[in-house]
Amino acid sequence: MLELLDGLERRLARRRHFNAVIVYGVVNALPQLVSAVLAILYTSAMTLKEYGGFGILSVIVGLVGIILDFGIPQAILRHYYEIHADWLAARRYLSDMAYGARIVALAFLPPLALIFFVASQWFSAGQAYFATYLLLVLSIAYFDRSSQVFNAIFRALDRPAYYAIGPLLSATVQLGSGLIFVWVFHLGLKGALASILLSRVVAVVGSFVLLRRGLGIGEGRFHRSEMWDCLKFGLPLVPNRLAMWARASAVRPALVRVVPVAEIGLYSLGSSVASLPILLSSAVELALSPHYFRRRAAQPGDFGERALNFGSVLAAVLAPIWAVGILFSPELVHIFAGQKFQGAAPMCALLLCGTFVRSQHPFLIRQVQFLRQTWILPLATIPCAVLSIGATLLLARQYGIVASAFGVVAADFILYGLLAGAVRAFERVHHPIASVIGLALLLLGLAIWTVWSGDVALAWRSEWLRAAIAVCVTVSCTAIWIWPQRLMLRQLLSG
Repeated sequence: MLELLDGLERRLARRRHFNAVIVYGVVNALPQLVSAVLAILYTSAMTLKEYGGFGILSVIVGLVGIILDFGIPQAILRHYYEIHADWLAARRYLSDMAYGARIVALAFLPPLALIFFVASQWFSAGQAYFATYLLLVLSIAYFDRSSQVFNAIFRALDRPAYYAIGPLLSATVQLGSGLIFVWVFHLGLKGALASILLSRVVAVVGSFVLLRRGLGIGEGRFHRSEMWDCLKFGLPLVPNRLAMWARASAVRPALVRVVPVAEIGLYSLGSSVASLPILLSSAVELALSPHYFRRRAAQPGDFGERALNFGSVLAAVLAPIWAVGILFSPELVHIFAGQKFQGAAPMCALLLCGTFVRSQHPFLIRQVQFLRQTWILPLATIPCAVLSIGATLLLARQYGIVASAFGVVAADFILYGLLAGAVRAFERVHHPIASVIGLALLLLGLAIWTVWSGDVALAWRSEWLRAAIAVCVTVSCTAIWIWPQRLMLRQLLSG
């Protein structure tokens, strides 16, 4: 009877993990989906000047959000598992952090407003322009950061359904209010920003109600010592995120000086399509982080070996997905943008190699956060971001826009090596570096073949040949990494 109950519990646990991955995957995809739909609508309803201003202010919203974040959500997720066994203490801690994070962010809004108002000329907009919209931008960033704190609490409590409520409300309200403000009332840029602000406010209110009514976690108090512990953990994550922001946002404007604008459009499309599979790995990371921290806090003796094996299995599961994306990158680009943007397919194939390596970063970053050595992250990401931007510009100037993708891929490889090496130096929980690098080089070989196939170009266009190669990659990954570890994987997921 006990064995039957134990087996039923394991099956239920596996189902919960699977459902959590699905929920997080859908929620992660929502912002990109909403942005894509509204981009199509706004381009036909706004003037070119308004839409350009919307793009500039959207970048500023992201920048302010990174600053106001202070790494507090990650700190909450890490610190919670030290006291989660005592529910009364854990509930008090979460309520205090939800309150304290809002106070800290609110205190930094005035100096940030002054800084961005003075810097308005640098953003190619006059001070009168910023005087009109800066309040909306700062308010959006503030409520967005507050929503992220609530989401971190729901993740810590392993409540993916509660986590999904805020983003679902936000997406629904932003779509509806965006149509009303921009299309019906013709409010232009002001209406687009107002719809984002309204959606974030609704998400925060919904999450607050869930936290209070659904989980019994009410309003807390501001504790300086607890907040300082969070800031010591989280502040090094701010330059890390700024480096990633610069890498994602600074490359395209910088390329204007070395390649035609049309080629930047192809690069942007290839980069966007190559980032789509990341949603899957992000969903796995969000779903398994609470499980990881609980297991690490318990300190089982075999955790290091099991984590190493799981990392190999995860890389082997993801590799065939990326292989299919690389092999069929022309078809993917055609589906998303049509024949006119077919020139983005080579960059998409190459950039997919970089996103595969990047999909391994969350696992390593989680280990760094458990070790509380968050200073490692900016020490690795800032030089790699500078290298990525510099190599991209140099290769684009010398060899064209397609070659510039190699700069991004090289930086991703180096960053992975730095993070994996740092984790290995500090503890015994390793990452399967050889397996990941081997699979990444295999994918890079497939990408290079698609771009520079030469005499076999006609044969390479055969869908049957590409499908056969994808099947070979899948069978090899299953036979070498997944099948031998099936028992470990089942035990790990059933916790």
